[in-house]
Amino acid sequence: MTKENAESPALSIGVFQLVRLAALRAKQLQAGARPRVETMGHTVLRVALLEVEAGMVSWNVADPPPTASAPPRS
Repeated sequence: MTKENAESPALSIGVFQLVRLAALRAKQLQAGARPRVETMGHTVLRVALLEVEAGMVSWNVADPPPTASAPPRS
């Protein structure tokens, strides 16, 4: 890993989150969203990964939905 890669915002999240975020962004690009980086003929998934790596995709972790309490058993 180079120093350049070590400072990448994409590495501050886990691999699962990185893949999930890139997949969601790729869906947006495929649906017509404008790319935030030069596409240079790359696939939408590669463009999405480049955007995440460049820190151009914002994201946050939402709180989990509250769980419904089960009624007491009698």
